[in-house]
Amino acid sequence: MQSFSRMISTFRDFYNEINPATLTGAVDVLVIEQPNGSYIGSSFYVRFGKMGVLRSREKIVDISINDQLVNIYMKLSDTGEAFFLDRLTDAVGVGDASAADDLTEEEKQRVEQVRKEGAALGKVLEEAKNFKCAEHIPKKEEALKIDGMHSLIRLIGVLLAVFINFVEPSRFTFRFSEHDMRSAVSDSELEDNSSSRDFRYRRCVELSSEQLKTLPLVRGINKARFSVTTKYQGTCWCECHIFLWRWDDKLVISDIDGTITKSDVLGHILPMVGAQWTQSGVTEFFSRVVDNGYRVIYLSARAIGQSQWTKDYLRWIKQGKLGLPIGPVFLSPTSLIIALHREIIEKTPEVFKTSCLMDIRALFPENVNPFYAGVGNRHNDFIAYNAVGVPPRRIFLINPRGEVQSLVRLSSLSYQHLTDLVDHIFPPLSRSGPDNVLGPDFFEPARFSSFSYWKPRLPDISQEDEEAYESRNLKVKRPDTKAE
Repeated sequence: MQSFSRMISTFRDFYNEINPATLTGAVDVLVIEQPNGSYIGSSFYVRFGKMGVLRSREKIVDISINDQLVNIYMKLSDTGEAFFLDRLTDAVGVGDASAADDLTEEEKQRVEQVRKEGAALGKVLEEAKNFKCAEHIPKKEEALKIDGMHSLIRLIGVLLAVFINFVEPSRFTFRFSEHDMRSAVSDSELEDNSSSRDFRYRRCVELSSEQLKTLPLVRGINKARFSVTTKYQGTCWCECHIFLWRWDDKLVISDIDGTITKSDVLGHILPMVGAQWTQSGVTEFFSRVVDNGYRVIYLSARAIGQSQWTKDYLRWIKQGKLGLPIGPVFLSPTSLIIALHREIIEKTPEVFKTSCLMDIRALFPENVNPFYAGVGNRHNDFIAYNAVGVPPRRIFLINPRGEVQSLVRLSSLSYQHLTDLVDHIFPPLSRSGPDNVLGPDFFEPARFSSFSYWKPRLPDISQEDEEAYESRNLKVKRPDTKAE
């Protein structure tokens, strides 16, 4: 009965995380320190569902790093997706024509038409203001209604002008005043403000190196919290982790469903009733890999709404006294429906995985390949890993029976066998020298260790070379035959 109750509770939480109306979550962020000391970070994918923030438009998202509130904030779109505002250019004059020069002829005609309609509306309002009638003197209530309607029409004109400026962010100039818009149009009056300045902004989900430097990040793992406070729903928040690593760190990619779990589907269901459906020996293998100086990243095509549940599940896995090492968890920033459609109907999960891994590789210098090995369970994982430069001999695919195979090595192994060979496949790394650069403990293990030297497939021999070899052997055998 207790297991059934726990299953119902877990299923309810799981449903809340995949329901689009309650979709709230954040994907982990990876920040790489470059050789020159600058920072390059991955995208901040954060989303709030309707149950947390009913009206998400224009809401401010406060960010705290390691329980410290930072001076950088995000805003929410209509769909609950958080974004930063990045200023493209410096302040320009109101009459600056740089934005208008970028418009097409059709857009210019549409803007001119709107201006003419606005001028006609202003003329009507001016005539209505000067109109006098002595036959009918409105009462106080009627006068308030007329004045209110007058103010409402003028407010509509203001909103129309704002809509013109915001219709296409990448081509129009956004107008921001030093005072809040609500105070600027108080009493439904639009007043010219000499201190108003025009800026051009764009939506983005990345931070610059200077902005990342202002965050109180420490090397390793950092906790980030994103919170939105509303009048009626209170404060809604979600968390992720920001990992600060170096440019010379070596990464090992691990899939989740079917790689850490024994099955794609049962790996979702059985943990709800408290049963571990994980591959035998997986925690010891990855723990040994991390002990040798490598970093593990987890990759899955699950939706962003499952981020917290997925990370809780990875922390919950225990085999003996060992658990999985902590690492960034990268999930799809799309909804669950799109993620399921891509993986089940289109059967192309490698599209997201390849794109995600390419973005991670872009965080490192151009001449550095950070991906050392990859572990998956499908041929799609092999395609994604190989596309970003993981050597085929270090891509391992595991099936539901726990057998690990490599396309180079035809014989089947297991996680336990890989653990026994971990020092050969993943030579120990350590930092040394004045620059504290990460490197192997012995000379060129990638070429001269027992595993690396004997592991690669022998070169292919052409048919001409094979025929020449056989003919040469026949010539060697003929003298022996004559001697007999």
